[in-house]
Amino acid sequence: MSSRPDSRDGLRAEPSAELARELDRFGAVTARAEFRETLRHHFVGGAAERPRRAAQPPSQVPAAARRQSWRWRLVGGSLAAAAALLVYIALFTTAYGGLRVNGELVARRVGPAELQRRLASAETIRTGSQPVRVRLGDAVLIEMEAESELDLTRARLASQAGPLILEGKAGRFRVATGPAFAGTVGKLSFHAPFARIEVTGTVFGVDIEAAGTCVCCTQGSVVVNCPLGLWGPHEVGCDKSGLAGDGGFENLTRMDPEHERGLRRLQTYAW
Repeated sequence: MSSRPDSRDGLRAEPSAELARELDRFGAVTARAEFRETLRHHFVGGAAERPRRAAQPPSQVPAAARRQSWRWRLVGGSLAAAAALLVYIALFTTAYGGLRVNGELVARRVGPAELQRRLASAETIRTGSQPVRVRLGDAVLIEMEAESELDLTRARLASQAGPLILEGKAGRFRVATGPAFAGTVGKLSFHAPFARIEVTGTVFGVDIEAAGTCVCCTQGSVVVNCPLGLWGPHEVGCDKSGLAGDGGFENLTRMDPEHERGLRRLQTYAW
């Protein structure tokens, strides 16, 4: 019969001497440095920094995470481009409301004196959201309201001989002749849809509308003719107005208050 104690006796057998030596040689496993640092950070209160995980090589980063990273980069780049565009618009396009001279946008950096020089020598002017005044020496002052277009090409060609010709393409205009008009220009012809306005010294307005071209006068008088020679001439005297359209020319009983206000304001201009 074996001398090995029966486990049912409730007694625990002592290990053999050889087994005891092997157990002493291995001893208890020492905790890893990362584990010790984690415990110290948790219980001591952050005396030591928590160990950081080493960055994964790109090949070990999940594909979904890489795609999400690229999405955020694209979004960030788009936002930066949009911000740069807004800065450009604020710096270069908003000073004069989108004014264009000879087709080119007038930048914010252009000062008032330079702007007037460009306007006085322009061939085409188109206003944006703001009105602008164009002064041709001491002879003619033109006030263009917002969203108006004026062509002065023929004015340049006729400046040496014949009347000064202004061509309103669209919008609203207020025109006043100055103290040097009689001695330098002498005669002004304003061309608009349905109307040719001949001026020899006055303050008048031209409003190009859907119904036709409205001509108002608050000083002196103007003569209106049909561009095709189908009717005219018709005189528009002081504080009078008329409408030129497909059906001919009609004298209006009263001047539009909005049109009149602009002309009265222009009459007070200090040359």
